[in-house]
Amino acid sequence: MFLQHEAPILWGLLFIKQMLDLVMIKYFIPLLLLIGFSYSQGGGYALDFDGSDDYLSYPSHADFTPGTGDFTLEAWVYPTSIPGGGVNNDMCVFGHFGSPSMFFFLDNATLAPKLWNGTSTMASDTGLNINQWHHIAFSRTSGTLKIFTNGEVGYSASYTFDHSATTTSLTGKSSAGSNRYFYGYIADLRFVKGTGVYTTEFAPPTSRLTTVTNTKLLVGGNGFRDASTSNHTITRSGDAFMAAYSPYDRGEAYTTATGGGSARLRPQGGNDYFVAPNTYPEVTSYCLLYTSDAADEEDSVDLG
Repeated sequence: MFLQHEAPILWGLLFIKQMLDLVMIKYFIPLLLLIGFSYSQGGGYALDFDGSDDYLSYPSHADFTPGTGDFTLEAWVYPTSIPGGGVNNDMCVFGHFGSPSMFFFLDNATLAPKLWNGTSTMASDTGLNINQWHHIAFSRTSGTLKIFTNGEVGYSASYTFDHSATTTSLTGKSSAGSNRYFYGYIADLRFVKGTGVYTTEFAPPTSRLTTVTNTKLLVGGNGFRDASTSNHTITRSGDAFMAAYSPYDRGEAYTTATGGGSARLRPQGGNDYFVAPNTYPEVTSYCLLYTSDAADEEDSVDLG
């Protein structure tokens, strides 16, 4: 039996406990889940372009003029469309139409990675698939240019062209007009001046790219920032955004043994959903939702 004067104290302690429980459920546990997802996932972000007016621009700078020396331009690309319609619909990965040009792109019909220098085109013989991540790399070492797709050589030839123009480079659009837009995602875009990073066939990266010697540009974080020591200003145009989606996200089916991470659902015109097994004990489930478009009155998210 409690004394009468002890009742307010007990009620106060009970209230504090209930508030702590609420804070744990509403804030602390989801935060731990977020940290755990980020750790187990391996993380990664991608530039998301819708193919209309989205692009990034970089400053005019000597860092992007390899001259006749070694260089590497690489990225993960995830095209979501085959635009067709001729060269004005080639999809810009990086570069410009200066004098001379240095334009790295995906072919409008085959999605093969190519380089245009204003005079001729260096073209991989390997086309890409839509709705699939591919690692592409253009690497010149000692006057030989190789174009890799998923670590395999699709082009190799002598190439001593002098890329000397300091014209502003873009990603996602032509620098010469309102065309050559990119449809899809680009992750871990890296430009290295002075080093041909890849000289032979290799296994594609399995984790986020980092700065290596002579890295002059690295776009791969959760913002429009250059992670290289050059720290170039990146200007965003249109409604391009960084999506929490990358080639390092889980590609295989989600299972209880390998669960974790995140996924992107695109219901528009599709039928994307998860099915959870019913073998779990009674637990409280949490998820973190990131909506990439405004929902109308009839849209909903069913969590059970």
